[in-house]
Amino acid sequence: MAALAALTTGLGLTAFGLPSLAFGAGAPTSVTYDTGSLDWGVKASFRNYVTGPAGGGSVELTGGATRNTDGSYHFNLASAGYDLTTHSLNAAFDGGVRFLAHGGALDVALSDLRITTSGTTGTLTADTASKETVGAPAPTPRQDVPLATFTVARDTTTGTATPAKLTAEGAKAFAGFYQAGAELDPLSIVLKQSPTSPSPTPTATATPTAGPSTEPTTEPTTEPSTTPTTPPSTTPTANPSPSPSTPETKELAIVDGRLEWGVKEGFRSYVTGPIAAGRVQFDGGASDYRFGSATGSYRTDNHTLTADFAGSVRFLGHQSADGHYELDTRLSRLGLRVDASGAYLVADVAAATRGGAPVSLSGVRLAELDLSKADFKPVDGVVTLRQVPAELTADGVPAFGTYRAGEALDALTVTLSFDRGAALPDPTTAPTTAPTSGTPTGGSTGTSTGGGGATLTTTGTPGGELAFTGGGSGSLPLLAIAAGLVLLGGATTVLVRRRTAD
Repeated sequence: MAALAALTTGLGLTAFGLPSLAFGAGAPTSVTYDTGSLDWGVKASFRNYVTGPAGGGSVELTGGATRNTDGSYHFNLASAGYDLTTHSLNAAFDGGVRFLAHGGALDVALSDLRITTSGTTGTLTADTASKETVGAPAPTPRQDVPLATFTVARDTTTGTATPAKLTAEGAKAFAGFYQAGAELDPLSIVLKQSPTSPSPTPTATATPTAGPSTEPTTEPTTEPSTTPTTPPSTTPTANPSPSPSTPETKELAIVDGRLEWGVKEGFRSYVTGPIAAGRVQFDGGASDYRFGSATGSYRTDNHTLTADFAGSVRFLGHQSADGHYELDTRLSRLGLRVDASGAYLVADVAAATRGGAPVSLSGVRLAELDLSKADFKPVDGVVTLRQVPAELTADGVPAFGTYRAGEALDALTVTLSFDRGAALPDPTTAPTTAPTSGTPTGGSTGTSTGGGGATLTTTGTPGGELAFTGGGSGSLPLLAIAAGLVLLGGATTVLVRRRTAD
């Protein structure tokens, strides 16, 4: 376990491609992007009205903006930066668009488009010059108008279409055609950093090295020594140079562990309550919402984690006369994944709901995890994360059918052992599988210290000594990048929203 010992000596962690780290003195406080674009069609129905027979107008593109094949518009990146301290983005784009219709009575111009984010909220701002009432004598210029808002997701800056809604201020620019909250065309934002160019090879010396002398030495050598040379030693060197050391492994094996997760208290209560009148069953070694026998690995070079847990849980409800359950949801092969895109709980899902099509998902990212308050310090070879907040992902929505993306799921507790001789701490109290009355009961009753996030198990060796490495009480930088909240993978930035405890 020498690799673990080395990790506890204060090494700076590299944030998946970020030079230095967003931790400690001398670390960068911002990230800049030199390539990127914004693709946005404003609103397809508005475009069609302007250029159709009713409007009889036209669309003008300015400042280098171009038209895409689907009718939307392409704006090249002018500048962009992400603040690692405030976790906010500010990106500006070149070009503009102007809509003219009804012989100039309708005139809407948008320019200086800019994307900003704060927490989970993103805003598209623009300078507007519009006739805010049809037939107004001249356009009214406004600067930095918050035109539309959107929700920041982990793939917001990778070109994925992001829904946007019109603001009250933005509605003024459209002369009353649309009200605040109207759906606009989705935004497709791409931000990238060009790979750093390697340092050029030093320029070769212009003057060649002088050639060897062709003249013989004119002076004879000095007289030979009359003293005989000391005989060579016949004794071998006592300490020969050691052979090169074998590189330390970059991968640490997870030898045991446990996941404790009640899925969602409201879902449990519904399934086992009087409406669905169902039950919950466990298989494969799982019991009471505990999934054990963890396997996987943690890589010390890129700080990625893969942990898989044995067992499954199955929810059955709404039993028909023939014994068939109309609600049947099974979660199996639960696992934890932490990489450049974020931290997730994954699972295989087989589900059937009343009147819905069967669902079959393999390795789906079921829940996004908040590790912002995690303190990954091993105790007797074991790392324990308690009450980690979890939210349902868009990919996981089909597993339940009734919850939207972002819905809070039960917090989870994860225990990971890197030492075969380590004993896992006692599990927390299992969540209630059925309500005691018509009122839903509480969720997991495991102890939580602080307002969400993960906390350190304090049982074990006094002072948190790393008994299995010989190291001191320095923090193991396991998953520290995930705790940093901004994960940069390759050349494309993935924004992971920062959450705060309620």
